[in-house]
Amino acid sequence: MRGSSSIDEIGEIGYTRNLNGQVIDVKFKEVDEKGTALAEYLMDPMANKPFLKGLLQQYAQISNDVANLNDVGMNAVGKAIKFWTKEYFNLNDMKASALLQTSMAGQASDIAEGARRFDQPGTLKHAQKEIMDRLEFMQTE
Repeated sequence: MRGSSSIDEIGEIGYTRNLNGQVIDVKFKEVDEKGTALAEYLMDPMANKPFLKGLLQQYAQISNDVANLNDVGMNAVGKAIKFWTKEYFNLNDMKASALLQTSMAGQASDIAEGARRFDQPGTLKHAQKEIMDRLEFMQTE
């Protein structure tokens, strides 16, 4: 079962699951509190808790006895989601990084093979330096 469907299944009343004979009872309030705490930590590990709900509270409105964000709050949350999605999940950046790392790893391998085959004075020392440069680059990429 996928994580998102498990969350949908929980709803606001929780659920009970039997895993290998162990009954696990999960309440929505517990999932919501832990999810909020984790989201706040991921956004800013040094911030005072609970800042997320407090920050958005001033943008809340109540319609049909349900608290929702007003237009400004929804706009801000949408922009924040868009920014963090771009920041962490830019597929083109990930592809470029993967291609670059693969290229650097291949170069390091080729240099090592060349140093092994052509044992001449200074070759090994130069090859080690070149390989270390590529490995250092891959560690920071």
